[in-house]
Amino acid sequence: LPSINYLHKGAPKVWYAAPAQHAKALERTMKAHMPLLFQMEPDLMQKLVTMLDPSTLIAAGVNVCRAVQREGSFIVTFPRGYHCGFNAGYNVAEAVNLAYDEWFPYGRQCVKRYREMKRLSLFPHEWLLLRIAEQRQKKYIELGKEEEFGKSAENKILLSEIRTMFDEEDRLRKKLKKAGVYTEMVMGSGKNDAKGNPSPGSKRTTSSLSSSSSSSSMTTATTSSLDPECKQCLLCKQHCYLSYMTCFCSGQEKVVCLHHIRYLCACKPSNKALFIRPIKRDFMNANLAETRG
Repeated sequence: LPSINYLHKGAPKVWYAAPAQHAKALERTMKAHMPLLFQMEPDLMQKLVTMLDPSTLIAAGVNVCRAVQREGSFIVTFPRGYHCGFNAGYNVAEAVNLAYDEWFPYGRQCVKRYREMKRLSLFPHEWLLLRIAEQRQKKYIELGKEEEFGKSAENKILLSEIRTMFDEEDRLRKKLKKAGVYTEMVMGSGKNDAKGNPSPGSKRTTSSLSSSSSSSSMTTATTSSLDPECKQCLLCKQHCYLSYMTCFCSGQEKVVCLHHIRYLCACKPSNKALFIRPIKRDFMNANLAETRG
């Protein structure tokens, strides 16, 4: 997330930062100089406990800048811009993170990186997108301007991200179907227990995964279906907000996201099931169709 930092009073603060376009080079350099640390902690870059001499980064081709923050001044950081610093003495400072519409694509990339590092996100990114869309469209409905919802610049960015999110979900569900998993169930239905697992002796239903997840029936969610609580993938630790896969093996409580369907269990595909979140999407159908064009 971007941040705004303000120094109220006291000693200066010295900052070092690298621009977003040099983030990968910075990460490669850090890993090259501390391979054992990264082997033990793949998400070390996110823990804010490790620093490398700026001259070492510069020697590796990373563009590093330095700034001295004094009383009454602001420092603004941007997404993917690695930064660190230290205080030259006692001071009183304040900082806040913020997010704007242009951040949404960065948020999606952040989830991808967290998946690779097996680091849990604070909340499901899908939930955030749908929740914001729901709140905004309510305002447009109250003003009687439903048709203008998808025309503003900020909403176009949001809708584009939601389209990308559902396109990815459709792709993964089709992949699951090709793997032979045809059983589909609904999260929170009577067919699964309080933990979201198939209940013993529950009746399994078989349906077309592609038809249930078709983007042609895409609509927006209702408040009741936008619950941020969800299961976590066994492998990548990410939130399984839109869907997850599990099996009917005795004592099985683990689930995987659709990116890691190969890592759940060795049982037959016919013994596995896709659980989906019941999301109603009727109002956004036309708006999302426009973003595809």
